[in-house]
Amino acid sequence: MSRKVDDWVRHMSQFGGMTEEVGSPQIARQQGWMPRVDVLEAQTHVLVRVELAGVPTNHVFLSYNPQKNALVVRGERPGEPEANRYEAHILEIETGQFSRDVPLPEVNLDLRSVKSEMKNGILSIYIPKESAGDQVVIVERITVTKF
Repeated sequence: MSRKVDDWVRHMSQFGGMTEEVGSPQIARQQGWMPRVDVLEAQTHVLVRVELAGVPTNHVFLSYNPQKNALVVRGERPGEPEANRYEAHILEIETGQFSRDVPLPEVNLDLRSVKSEMKNGILSIYIPKESAGDQVVIVERITVTKF
């Protein structure tokens, strides 16, 4: 196993300092960051959970992309102003803008009745399924209400 790792390291070293640059905080911040998500399906609804620790709810925007059948979650995690007073040794908590297209299951959803809540840094988005007789309506912007 260690031989494979050694071979991989040798192979990657051919790229010079590029491997260090790709993982550097400056490069990552230029590209934005992408929150982790869970998509869960129940009999009556789809639950999308988005990991957004440190992101104020008024910095989160949701929309629906009908071409991709995806929930679009975008926003911004503000940086900590006091961080500029320190010399950084490790920077793993990403700040700045983010965007994530979350593919949804191929079921009829009631996008007019979406509800959400933010608890302990997790945004939970509840999207009810349409009943068999309901008319399907395509919505491109979702208004999120608390419940």
